[in-house]
Amino acid sequence: MATGHSGAGPRTSPPAVEQRAGLSRRKLAWIACFLALPPACSTPGPPPPDRAETLRIAIRADPGILDPITEHNTLARLVSTLIAEPLIDLDSDLRPVPRLALEWEREQEKNAWWFRLRPGVRWEDGSSFGAADIEATLERALDPRTPSLDLRALFGEVRSIETMGARQIRVHFASTAPLSVMPWQRLAILPRGNANDTQRHESWLSGSGPYRLSRWRRNEWILLERNPAWWGEVPAIRYLLFKIIPEALAAERALERGDVDIAIVQTPGAKRAPTGESSFRVVEYDRPVIYVVVWNIRKFPEIFGDARLRKALALALNRPAFVDRVRRGQARVAATLYPPIWRRGRAGVAPLPYDPAAAEQLLEEAGWIDRDGDGWRDRQGRRLSFPLLYALEDPVRRDAAQLLQSDLARIGVEVRLERVDAFSLVRRLRSGEFMAAVHGWRLDPEPRTFDFLHSSQIEEGLNYGGYTDPDLESLLEREITLADEQERLAVGRAIEEVLREDAPLLFICFPKQFVGVSHRVQGFDIGPLGLLQGFPGPVHWRLVQKDSP
Repeated sequence: MATGHSGAGPRTSPPAVEQRAGLSRRKLAWIACFLALPPACSTPGPPPPDRAETLRIAIRADPGILDPITEHNTLARLVSTLIAEPLIDLDSDLRPVPRLALEWEREQEKNAWWFRLRPGVRWEDGSSFGAADIEATLERALDPRTPSLDLRALFGEVRSIETMGARQIRVHFASTAPLSVMPWQRLAILPRGNANDTQRHESWLSGSGPYRLSRWRRNEWILLERNPAWWGEVPAIRYLLFKIIPEALAAERALERGDVDIAIVQTPGAKRAPTGESSFRVVEYDRPVIYVVVWNIRKFPEIFGDARLRKALALALNRPAFVDRVRRGQARVAATLYPPIWRRGRAGVAPLPYDPAAAEQLLEEAGWIDRDGDGWRDRQGRRLSFPLLYALEDPVRRDAAQLLQSDLARIGVEVRLERVDAFSLVRRLRSGEFMAAVHGWRLDPEPRTFDFLHSSQIEEGLNYGGYTDPDLESLLEREITLADEQERLAVGRAIEEVLREDAPLLFICFPKQFVGVSHRVQGFDIGPLGLLQGFPGPVHWRLVQKDSP
């Protein structure tokens, strides 16, 4: 087992967390948590280390919390995945590889998953990792009081957990155990002493991964340092500094100046300079994310309960123009919930075309006609009008909301935009306090459409709109129980046909990401899961002292 540099021992208290002025209600709640922590948390620490040993990454916002059990944003996952480890991970070819588990097996006769755990793994406080940590993490994730909808959708059928000493664990399921091991890549394991300490998770994260949290200055930066006690090869880069730069253009300028080493590039075409003419190169990848419009079918069936209307709204949105002109080629039009990463080159159903004439015909068939000549369609004295929520922090959701408003106005449908922060958007989706909302979901390489559209996921899952369809439900149930990959793909294709025609959601796009990377970062690679995701991630990256091609 590799050993780390000297001079760094186990941590027994959380790192410093610093707060800037300008306090929202949520930030005040964070401060209340911080006051209960050791005094070091309220004392400003030293500035970040110099660039020679530090990889500097621009991110657009403070993640808020890093708790991998309750996190619901990609920024939190970007950081936490380096600190807290899953049992298994995925490599650059999406093949399962060992992390905290060395072996695993789906035991069909027991309706369970069995794992043999890696020996010699230690937490930051020096205590040993074992089966009890997995049990505590799962119990917290499945506790109804824990806001962990994503994990409950994956593991909600867990019936019992059987530990066999410290190095083996068997997880029994009430119905069919998940066919794929991939859901286990989403469950980051926490030390059992901290797994249920929600207050501490508001301000810090302790794990067993290649890096550990060093300091966190709210709304400015997050500093990770390599973990000398990690079981794997100690990372070549000593520090990872996440610099919070809200404006995309400012982050790109920081990359050009050499103030950061990695940043999202908004204008990739202009930055594809030959090697040597720029201080950074541009890397492109498909993000495992989908953007959709969620219709609240359950509460407003008189509008969104009609598949003709839902399909008309999809036909009226000029998604090719959104991808090509608004997003400047930085996305792919989505046909259904199944992403490019799932297709692996296989053909799928085609997206609904942009066809406003067909949209108008469907609306007229559904009885939505402009009877009073005011430019807006109506039926039984009700105008076809609804508010559309979107998160103000996300430019993709903002742009999609604005285009939808404009395109639907052309066919006589009034859309009233309502900007909210990301936390409020998720809260209102879960509580059903919306009519329509532009939303984004992170998808697994083998997405479970069941989690988003099965009726069992309406109350406590991700079926926020309350969509139900008996024919689709039988397909969804079949898909998650088929062991044969080809049979599962055939059912997935049938599901796609239903989704295209019934349009339970308005599928917008799968975003691409263009990342600028300084030439001083060597060995850099982005797998299909995204920046810093998957295994081994940045462990083998290294820094050269001068920017060079």
